[in-house]
Amino acid sequence: MVNFGLRSIISANLDATTVIAVQCTSSSPWSVGLDNGQNVSGSQRRMTNGSSFVNYNLYTDSGRTNPWLTTSSAGSCTGGAGTCVLGTGNGGFQFITIYGRVPGPQTPVAGFYSDTVIATVTY
Repeated sequence: MVNFGLRSIISANLDATTVIAVQCTSSSPWSVGLDNGQNVSGSQRRMTNGSSFVNYNLYTDSGRTNPWLTTSSAGSCTGGAGTCVLGTGNGGFQFITIYGRVPGPQTPVAGFYSDTVIATVTY
């Protein structure tokens, strides 16, 4: 879960991170892709409180320049370079950081906003 905290007005970008773990057999190539969530509009990920929305995005890099997309290949990012995370299994857990951003300014109505994003591991 990426937690952006509590804000009544989003005047500037809100950044947050979370970590997921992948465990694959040694020497097996893998990729992790993320879908656009349940509340997507076009290519814009959105959280909702049931009636209002807050835009956000998820990135593969700390500079938040490469949006995370779905993928269907273990050896390449089918959305283009940097749009998924690639690795090779080592038998243990390998940890991947997801970089999130809510761009400002936004003035959402008060409420708890959430979205569900599906991670797909291809190997």
